[in-house]
Amino acid sequence: LQRTRSYGADVVLSEAPPGENREVTAAALAQRFSQEEGATLLHPFDRWPVIYGQGTLGLELFSQAAAMEAEVATLLVPCGGGGMLAGCSLAAESTSMNTRVVAVEPRGYDDHAQSYAHSTRARVGLTGTPQATICDALQAVAPGELTWQVNRHRIGGAHAVSDEEAT
Repeated sequence: LQRTRSYGADVVLSEAPPGENREVTAAALAQRFSQEEGATLLHPFDRWPVIYGQGTLGLELFSQAAAMEAEVATLLVPCGGGGMLAGCSLAAESTSMNTRVVAVEPRGYDDHAQSYAHSTRARVGLTGTPQATICDALQAVAPGELTWQVNRHRIGGAHAVSDEEAT
């Protein structure tokens, strides 16, 4: 935090109230801050520049595989809101069409698995204290609107895993 502040940034800390998902709390705080301060809110996954930027991961992976004369049969992509998944699925579609792209997300935050199973954007119903997970960057409660439009017809599956399976 100190280094971030040394660059002139205003650091705003938040803590999720008991029983509320930290991602929901942080998103509400960011939205309120952007409105009050006139700041531009850069969504962490549901914007084209973010999706394209995260898709460079897939492009690099497929490029390196091709240089080794290898094919990527299945690409497992860690998934929260779906930005990296969308970027990688677009990269696969354009450069490695035989690759099956699969979302992998923590149990309790399996919004993509539920959405994929029901062919519609689903929201994880969190009640009580949110489930703890070591996959703390993947705790989105619903796919992004834009990311789901990209992913729903491009991914080849979505799986929820335990912390043990994630490691």
